[in-house]
Amino acid sequence: MLSQLKNIDRRWIWIGLAILIVLLRIISSYFPYIVESLYSRGLFRVLRFVIDNSISRSPFPLLYVFLFLLMLWGVYKFVKRGKNYSSFQEKLLDYLFSTIAFVGGLVFFFILLWGFNYARIPLEKQLKIKPIRLTDEELKEEFQSASNTLFGSYANYQRLNKDDDFDLSNIENEIRKEVTKTLQSFGYPTPGRVRARLLKPKGILLRISTAGVYLPWVGECHIDAGLHPVQIPNVMAHEFAHGYGITDEGSCNFIALQTCLNSENPFFKYSASLSYWKTVASNYRRHFPEDYKKFKSTMPKGILDDIKAINDNLDKYPDIFPDTRDFFYNNYLKSQGISEGMKNYSRVILLEVAYKKTKSE
Repeated sequence: MLSQLKNIDRRWIWIGLAILIVLLRIISSYFPYIVESLYSRGLFRVLRFVIDNSISRSPFPLLYVFLFLLMLWGVYKFVKRGKNYSSFQEKLLDYLFSTIAFVGGLVFFFILLWGFNYARIPLEKQLKIKPIRLTDEELKEEFQSASNTLFGSYANYQRLNKDDDFDLSNIENEIRKEVTKTLQSFGYPTPGRVRARLLKPKGILLRISTAGVYLPWVGECHIDAGLHPVQIPNVMAHEFAHGYGITDEGSCNFIALQTCLNSENPFFKYSASLSYWKTVASNYRRHFPEDYKKFKSTMPKGILDDIKAINDNLDKYPDIFPDTRDFFYNNYLKSQGISEGMKNYSRVILLEVAYKKTKSE
């Protein structure tokens, strides 16, 4: 039996493991309480602790090491296996088979290290809130509330001395501490010490309409170095929420909002309130374009300047194949049980309104 296993091409093993774990992931979506207990509050906590107390102690982003090793391994395998075949067709077929096996390995570790969290109990059930579609009147009230919060946070905000290079280390520890405090108040465990890394070259994520990303293969959060400084605290808090096992984009936006608004740091408050206001304002503008136009003309010049500076900065990094990116990411989110796809980011509005209603009651 052992001799037979040794003769099996290992690439079939990775393909088989990928198929097996994808099927298990599909089945797990029907048992959120079991996933929450055994994986999210069980195995994932162990994985989080091990990663953060071992490889994440690295002084530089592990993503660079990960990509370098993958490239080195790919070249080695391509050269080594290429010697076994004489024709180009045989080499091509073997290379395609290896690519499928490689992708299978990536899928396997993605789901094992983090992906099962997509099947855990949703945030609204954890908080016992009921987000529902807003009426026009409720949208108007939330826009006014978000505006008041923004104006108040701006009044207490002292503008940064904006440098070309933003020092992430100044705020990483503080944001992580605030996020863990928020998650713990919501009843979530926060094992380990998730890292947030600044990715260079600038625009590497912004060019695919992404400000930050959490990569399970290295267990670290990544923030685009090209972001405007005012955006960074909110984006970092969002990615930290991912790092601690929250998968839903709207839920991560909500956690980032609560984290920064409850912080004593005026910069954090302004970062989150500005981001949230822009999300609410986008919805408000679609429903009440004339009212929005009139309101915007009364806004403080400093806030409008910051919004323009953020937009001008994003214009430096135009999207690469935006339609293709949106198609794949939209369908990826839907495949993970997030039915609204990319619209899920705006779900923070429904969560925030429902949360405030529950608190007031």
